[in-house]
Amino acid sequence: MDNNTTAPHRFDFSHTELVGHLDLVGEVMCQIMNGQPLPLEVAASAIHVLRSVRDDLAARGNLPTAPIFRTPAYLAECEIRNMTQDGVFDRNTPFDHEGA
Repeated sequence: MDNNTTAPHRFDFSHTELVGHLDLVGEVMCQIMNGQPLPLEVAASAIHVLRSVRDDLAARGNLPTAPIFRTPAYLAECEIRNMTQDGVFDRNTPFDHEGA
């Protein structure tokens, strides 16, 4: 498998594991933001858990290992979501190929 094009690790986390892992990372981030003392190992473990979840989801979607948050595809998906929430765009509306 080419590590530049597809995520290397698919753990097949269950939905419960995915949500629990993200909850754990969120809790650690909140503790850091609140200035609570936290062993470096705990923060490092949270980063590892977050990367494992990211790689699992990326592998399921055949997405790259490289960060995608600056890619045109990601930015377009975010804009489509914003437009859909604003009522400007509907993914379920049939596309008129003639532009009428």
